[in-house]
Amino acid sequence: MDSMGLLWEMFGDWKVLLMGGSLLLSVFYKILVFLYRALRVYGELFAMKRLKSLIFLRQDTRGGTAFLAFLDRNIELEMFRVASGMQVNFREMAAIIKIESLGLWSPEQIRALRKYLKCSPMSDGPKIIIGSMDRFEAYFGFSLSLILVAMAVLLWGLFVWKYSLYGALMGAFFFVLAIFVGGMLAWDFGKMKIAQDIKEYLNRNPGVLSGT
Repeated sequence: MDSMGLLWEMFGDWKVLLMGGSLLLSVFYKILVFLYRALRVYGELFAMKRLKSLIFLRQDTRGGTAFLAFLDRNIELEMFRVASGMQVNFREMAAIIKIESLGLWSPEQIRALRKYLKCSPMSDGPKIIIGSMDRFEAYFGFSLSLILVAMAVLLWGLFVWKYSLYGALMGAFFFVLAIFVGGMLAWDFGKMKIAQDIKEYLNRNPGVLSGT
């Protein structure tokens, strides 16, 4: 008797199997959500700790004006990092604030822009640059996500055909896992599309970032 047959004899009651499978899927989903939120909270706590340290230094410093100005600039950047979740320089911060003030994109969409917002001493100001490697990574990840989900659907169908209800639950588990992993693989593609939309808007309205 194969392992699947042994498991079916142990958990042959479909009600028990359905409840157990549903519980397993729920627990797995909750674990993924918890890990995602924990990573975000850790980043926010780190930024907040640095901000508090800078504010403490600023209050306790009696040095020259140049150092005080240095602290003030860093405090402003850290305050922006805490508020937006993005670590940028002053010119990039000014550009992001102007884009956000338009009210056309959500904070999550504007955070996706960070990867493509470039600023150099040779340029007139911050620009959205999507390079060939960025496009390759985005389309490659998106293609992998589609292949992964398609394979999960085929695997689900195979499990249902061969192992009935137990197979349906196992297939559902792998499908949820494929959706989660595929979403991560396709994340760069989503960010690139958002950046393209914002770039097209700025090209039509070149005065938006003037002075940044």
